[in-house]
Amino acid sequence: MLSRQTPEEATRKRRINDLVSILSLRSLWNGADRASVATTLTDLLLQLFDADLVLVRLAAGEGEEDVEIYRVAPGSRTIITQSCLVAHVADWLCGDRSPGIRVGGLGFGSQLVSLMATNRGMQDDFGLIVVGSCSSTFPTESERLLLDIAANEALICLQDRRRWHDQAESAVELDRLVAERTRALAEANENLRKSEVQLAEAQRLSLTGSFIWCPTTGFMHWSAQTYRLFDYDPAMPLEPDRIYERILPDDEQGFRDVIEKARTSTGDFDCEFRVKSADGMGRSLHFVIRARYEPDGCLAYYGAIQDVTERRRAEQEAVRRERRMAEMRNELAHANRLATVGQLSTSISHDVRQPLASLVLSSRAGLNWLACAQPNINAARIAFERIQAAGQRASEILDRTKAFARKAQPSKEFVEINTIVADTVALIAPDARRRAIAVSADLTEGLAAPFSDRVQIQQVILNLAVNAMEAMDGPHEGPRQVMIRTWKASEDAVGVGVCDTGPGVPQERRGRLFDAFYTTKPGGMGMGLAICRDIIEAHGGKLWMVPNEPGGAAFHLTLPLLSDRDCRLERGGATP
Repeated sequence: MLSRQTPEEATRKRRINDLVSILSLRSLWNGADRASVATTLTDLLLQLFDADLVLVRLAAGEGEEDVEIYRVAPGSRTIITQSCLVAHVADWLCGDRSPGIRVGGLGFGSQLVSLMATNRGMQDDFGLIVVGSCSSTFPTESERLLLDIAANEALICLQDRRRWHDQAESAVELDRLVAERTRALAEANENLRKSEVQLAEAQRLSLTGSFIWCPTTGFMHWSAQTYRLFDYDPAMPLEPDRIYERILPDDEQGFRDVIEKARTSTGDFDCEFRVKSADGMGRSLHFVIRARYEPDGCLAYYGAIQDVTERRRAEQEAVRRERRMAEMRNELAHANRLATVGQLSTSISHDVRQPLASLVLSSRAGLNWLACAQPNINAARIAFERIQAAGQRASEILDRTKAFARKAQPSKEFVEINTIVADTVALIAPDARRRAIAVSADLTEGLAAPFSDRVQIQQVILNLAVNAMEAMDGPHEGPRQVMIRTWKASEDAVGVGVCDTGPGVPQERRGRLFDAFYTTKPGGMGMGLAICRDIIEAHGGKLWMVPNEPGGAAFHLTLPLLSDRDCRLERGGATP
């Protein structure tokens, strides 16, 4: 016979089944949202406790809203509304923060409803569960325990859901970061590839190779251009002997010394050497290395090698051209001097004519004094001394002209610049009178004597003065004047200026005044000013033109003075 269950056993069995139902919720809630959890939990609690009403509120997560479900059991006599229950529970639980199940009651008219409620989570951030029944025995201890377990299960489910949600967000964020990192790496790799291509192309175009060398480990890396500079295949392994066998014998030892110095000391090195090339012409390579310590403490040299063959050839060609230009300038200067001798022959003949005339007159006077009944020896002696001085002057003029034509070095001496100017004024005075031009001199007294060739300096001043007079040929309004002035240009130079009141030099022609073969005169050769400038610059001076005020042109020149020491040496003094 089957034994009958006692009421206690039946109640215990029912509660076990209820517990199993509650524990099975977790698998039911797997992946469910909060609304589904709240709805399922509300329906289960109504059924488990034969309750009249159930309120489940689940607190909102980030970016969500609260979920609140209110159920009244079918056939229940309760007239408590959701808003009334919510207001009562809020006042009831406001000051009670103790954990676990809270029990209370709510009266509404003649109706009394027993309540049990629970909060879950830190700071009640899980939510609220309220179960109400009109039964006088509600709630029992087992019902409290079941509600506590149900609330815990719901809390675990929501915590798992939040954790899964956070993990999903983390996974999405991680995927995003990985995608961004992958994209950034792809861009970096592409930029690196482009940079390598650009660097390789730049090295090829500039004939510059690069390398890395670690003396302690022997590690060496060459760029593709470095292989090309040494005429080696990039697939060929690098060995020091392969480098040395390319260097020309005359430069090999010097290169070995640099490498050995780099092995034994730290620093930057710079050298140049020549290597053999496949075309047999050879190359000149400029070698620069800079020392740097790597993060692991190893010393490394970063270097560059540039092919400077064309640069060196261009420099050698420039030297050859400069030498040839110097020779051509010398030949041109010689030709210019010959041309100038022809142009100045008239003026020089005037210089020679004066001493010759003096020679003739003095010789006649001397003969007359000697032919007297009583010869005047003293007067004859004076006449003969004049003959000697005039002959000496004529000889000097001819010697200087001859030396100038033969490219001989100028005969320099300490000259009185004011005397040269005065002589020049006297020399051009007859021609100036013929041209109706007033010639004057403004001389500064006490000027130091420059160490110059007197004849050449006089030729320059004479040429400038003749040019000034020729500039006023033809119809000319205003004064017709030429002034030659001297002044102290600086502590170590004297100045001379030849100024005229002619039409002046147009702005567009001033830049070419001193160019050879450039002339503004119909019958000119264009050599006078160029030769004058060469003569002054050969003396260490300077010749230039400025407009004269209020009209005309002014040619200024400076002649340097010797220092006190140079003066003593030129005069034969002892060296200090």
